[in-house]
Parts: sequence; C-alpha cells; structure tokens
Amino acid sequence: MKSSTLKFALITLLILSTGSVLGSSKIDPNLQKNQHYIAKSSSGELTPLISIPAGVIPVTLGIYAINIYDLDLKANTYYISFYAWLRWKGDCDPVSTLEFTNAVENWGLTTILLTEKPDTLADGSLCQSLRINSRFYQNFDLSRYPIDRQALTIIAENTDESAGIIYIPDTVASGFGQEVNLPGWKVNGLQAEAYVHHYGSDFGELGNKLASDYSTVKFSFDLNRPFSFFLWKILFPLIIVMMTSWIALLLSPTRIEARTALPSAALLSMIFLRDGAMMALPENSTLLLLDKIYVLSYVFIVLTLIHVMWVNLKINMDSPESVARMGTIDAISVKLQVAAFVIGMVLLMWL
Repeated sequence: MKSSTLKFALITLLILSTGSVLGSSKIDPNLQKNQHYIAKSSSGELTPLISIPAGVIPVTLGIYAINIYDLDLKANTYYISFYAWLRWKGDCDPVSTLEFTNAVENWGLTTILLTEKPDTLADGSLCQSLRINSRFYQNFDLSRYPIDRQALTIIAENTDESAGIIYIPDTVASGFGQEVNLPGWKVNGLQAEAYVHHYGSDFGELGNKLASDYSTVKFSFDLNRPFSFFLWKILFPLIIVMMTSWIALLLSPTRIEARTALPSAALLSMIFLRDGAMMALPENSTLLLLDKIYVLSYVFIVLTLIHVMWVNLKINMDSPESVARMGTIDAISVKLQVAAFVIGMVLLMWL
C-alpha cells in the first residue's frame, strides 16, 4: 500500500512539473521567434589621414605630459596631467570644438587656458595653450600578463564637422617630461597619428554627408612592465614551490610520508600563489599568460604526486634492489620533469 502510494505521488509530481514547464514555455510565444534588432553589429572605423582635404584649415595639436598616475587595471582608467596647444592660421576657433573622447568623469576634467586669447606667432599663425588634468579610459589587454605591453591613449576629436578644420599631430614638440614615472612600468615613448573617425551614423542630420566624419588625433604612450617584475614576483616564488615538489623525488623511496606530503603541500602553495597574483587584476574570462604558467605548474606537481604514489605501490621495502631501482627511476623522472617544465615555460613566453 505504501509503495503504491509513493509511486502515485512520484507520478503526480512528474506530471505537475512537466505541465509547469510546458505552461511556462507558452507564456510568451514571441520569445521563440528571432529577435528584431535595429543594429546587429557595431559601426564606425578610424581611417588614417593620408592627405589634407582642400578647403579645410589644418590645426596642429600637440601635448606634453607632466605626470601619469593612478593606473587602474580593474577600472580600465588612468589619470594624466599634460599641456596641450593648438596652432593654426585662418578664421576659426579650434579650441571650442576640441573634445577628448576617451575622458571619463567630465566633472573632473580640468581645462585651464594659459592665455585669455591665442598668441600671434612670428609667422602669423595663432597658438592657444592649455593645461589639462583628467581621468581617461583605456581598454587594457592583459592576455600577456605579467610580461604585457600597454598603450595609454589620449583621443582628441573635433566635435563640429562643419567647422572646416582638421587636426594634425605635432610630432616635433610633443613629448613627456622626466618626471613622468609610473611605478611598475617603463614608459618607452609617445606616438601620434591623425585619423578620420567614420561613426557610421549621421546622428539624425538627414542629408548631411559629413555628419559621420570627424577629425581625430590619437596620442599613445607605449608602456611595458620591467622583466624584473616577472622574474622576482612571479617566477622566483613559483620555482621555489616547484623545487619543493621535486625534492620529494630526491628523497629515499622508503620515506613514503615525506614524499607524499611535499607535492601535496606544493600544490596548495601554488594555488595560493596564483590567487595572490590575480588579486590586482580584473575579473577576466580570457586565459592570461599567467593562467597558462600556473596550469603548467599544476600539471607537473600532479605528475610528481602520481609518480610518488606509483613508486609507493611498486616498491618492495624488503628488497634493496627494488629500493635502488626505484631511486634510479626517481632521478630520471626529476631530470625529465625539469627539462620539460623549462621547455614549456619558454614556449609559453615566446610563442
């Protein structure tokens, strides 16, 4: 009686759950249809400026960095203080249409005109200088961390396509001062390129063919981490832990407890090392070089542990020949593992 009642209850529960699933699938039949998107992909592109179009006023734009600080990998931002200047000939106001498109927190953007009016230079051109301090957005590529290279960009753009001006980078006077020193990074140099930014949209200005094209200049500071960062903070602790694991194979095969404990402790230590090294990085679904290095280490530690367990099963403690044979196998295993580990590390870093 009890078994039949239990079967009935299970069948009833199955019917109810099936019905609820089927019923929920009929709540909105439109969900089964293809979604209608007004845009299925991003639009816009940066096209390098090859020549200056006729009828426009070229405006030379330059920057000189004073300080770069508070680089935040998790927020993809950094702060920079710099001087900027615009030099031109003709009747226009390029300062009022200048915008830094990758600046964030516009309320924190500080722009100071160093002179109330543009200075007139000896050749008749006008020059307006500014002092700017702001936080800028930068999408950091961490796939090669901890030996990665980064570029800190400043993107300047003309916001009025009808102003008849085009920005050209000042590649002669632009640069950065000696006081630009970002801890943990080496500043290799500054690059500058002129582009035409095609947004792929007229922004509602029907019939205006120029509404999608804006003059853009991109300044890029090239950075890289010193190799000493990787050597002392990543590689050296990792090698110490790996040696702790391999020492187990250098001990006598009769010391079962110690040989088993060493790789186990090394595996736990390696996991904690990896967690500590990743704390300064943002959550990222991309497999980093650091992840690959630690995965390689996990594999060799586990191989050492498996080897120790295999020896424990095969060795005959009462036979000196068996102990000697297993010791020889241990020595060969250590040499092969060290060689394979070194080759794997070299391939990961340079491929």
